Amino acid sequence: MNCGRTSRLISAYLDGELPGSEMLAIREHIRICERCAAEMEDIRQVKAAMARLSPVRPAADLEARLLAAVAQVETPAPVRLGTWLHERLLGHLQPAAAAVGVCAVLLALSVGHLPQAEHWQDPLSERMTQAVTLPQLPEDRAIEKLLSASAAPVELPGARMPVEPVFASHATTTSAILIPVGNGAFGAR
Repeated sequence: MNCGRTSRLISAYLDGELPGSEMLAIREHIRICERCAAEMEDIRQVKAAMARLSPVRPAADLEARLLAAVAQVETPAPVRLGTWLHERLLGHLQPAAAAVGVCAVLLALSVGHLPQAEHWQDPLSERMTQAVTLPQLPEDRAIEKLLSASAAPVELPGARMPVEPVFASHATTTSAILIPVGNGAFGAR
């Protein structure tokens, strides 16, 4: 037990509010620590003096004097305005508050009756999940041969040289920009 913890628990120790193990630890600490022992003695004397005090009876006219003093205090304008609004609007807002409460209860009751996610029907997602059959295409080399045979060099207006068509050997889903790199060939960027 250290001095800080002992100091916080001295009052509870004197009142007998601590468990046995803490009571023993504080008793042992106070036995070896003069400062904590002096603090405990001071608190013990204060508690004894408080116990000797007799209860004070209020004056008979205390309530009347307090009410008269409060009546003489001027209420600030914002407080008066708030009181006035509260008195005027309270009767009108109660039906609206009741209606909001009824709506909240109805909403809470209807949540269990809403369709669950597994029962929702989404036509778009149904179409997306259907299997798609693609027509069989000839081999890539066969397509290149067909296109090469029918393709002739293309002359572009303003071009310095004739442009040869460039074919990809595999179909891809990416896009590229074709740039002339010389000798009638294009490079992709």
